[in-house]
Amino acid sequence: MIKNCLRILALVGVFSILVGCDKDNTPAPTPLSKMAPDALQLNVAWSLNPTNGADSRYVTIGSGMSSNVLVSAGVNGSVVAIDADKGKELWHISLPAPVSATPALNDTAVFATTFNGYLYALKQSNGQVLWRVELPSSVLGSPAATDDVVIVHCHDGSVEAYAADTGRVLWSFNANVPPLTLYAGSSPLINNGKVFVGFANGQVTAFDLYQGTALWQSPVALPSSPYAVGNMVDVTANPIFDNNAIFTVAYHGNIMALNTTNGSIIWGATVSSYQTPSVASMRVAVTDETGKVILYDESSGQELWEQKDLLYRFVSPPAIFGNSVIVGDYAGYVHFLSLTDGSPLARINVDSKGIRAQPLIYGNTIIITTNSGKIVALEIKGS
Repeated sequence: MIKNCLRILALVGVFSILVGCDKDNTPAPTPLSKMAPDALQLNVAWSLNPTNGADSRYVTIGSGMSSNVLVSAGVNGSVVAIDADKGKELWHISLPAPVSATPALNDTAVFATTFNGYLYALKQSNGQVLWRVELPSSVLGSPAATDDVVIVHCHDGSVEAYAADTGRVLWSFNANVPPLTLYAGSSPLINNGKVFVGFANGQVTAFDLYQGTALWQSPVALPSSPYAVGNMVDVTANPIFDNNAIFTVAYHGNIMALNTTNGSIIWGATVSSYQTPSVASMRVAVTDETGKVILYDESSGQELWEQKDLLYRFVSPPAIFGNSVIVGDYAGYVHFLSLTDGSPLARINVDSKGIRAQPLIYGNTIIITTNSGKIVALEIKGS
């Protein structure tokens, strides 16, 4: 039975990861308080529903930004650009295959990946297809792009670098992938001439952006369980850069701050998560596999607080904004928690289909992209 249960993985939440298993032992979501917290007053600045988003597929498709241009996509192949200030659609095209991850942008182009393993470059001003290349496999994490290089981390473990203007292959790296992995993938991070990538084997590797040379490798988690599921140590969280450090987290592993020069550990704390952390205001926020929200001091790694009111609500990656930590949940609620002590400040329901994508901060606006493709711009009144 175990062997049959492990055939296919889908990231529907940590406690129902194994598709094909006879029984779902996921604990019931923690009920919300009947009275919504009202320490903050929220306002919907604008709202659109331009794509079908992730629909019923268990992937995460959020929105990418460059300047004031917001781009999102759907598994029906649609890609849409929106003026983030006005909530006005700029252009809308359809690709011939379902989009598999959040699009990435540089100053002139949009880069979108598809389930059938293609990378498309689109002109940012009108959506025109500039070029496309076939990838080694499908992609479940957003590409990363500068004005001259696009980096893609494929689900088979390979990392591919392309010239942003032509799609010409610059370099390629192949990593060993464990036989059992989460149905998710981390996005590469480009910073200061380096690329940082988290892999399914629990490692984070730094590469030279232009040559593809591996500069260092550091473990965020190491397999240590006698059971196959327990040995899943995927780094599906995107690396985050701040104050000359990389912050990332692994499933069945740790959250760590790594030195960008040599990969040495600045600090680490035990936590199991597949969600991208948020780093701002000298704080690091992460949601763990149970839906617990945890805040750490950025410099020391000291845990400052835990918020357990959202357990098993399949909470999204967090975003830190002002004095709030913001997360979405499976029922479409957006929760605002106090950065000071984690107490609930406000909540608003924006889409009953739920939220898996990390909230996106644009000026004083919080951009929420839901599973159904709805995009909602929220503002805090008085901020």
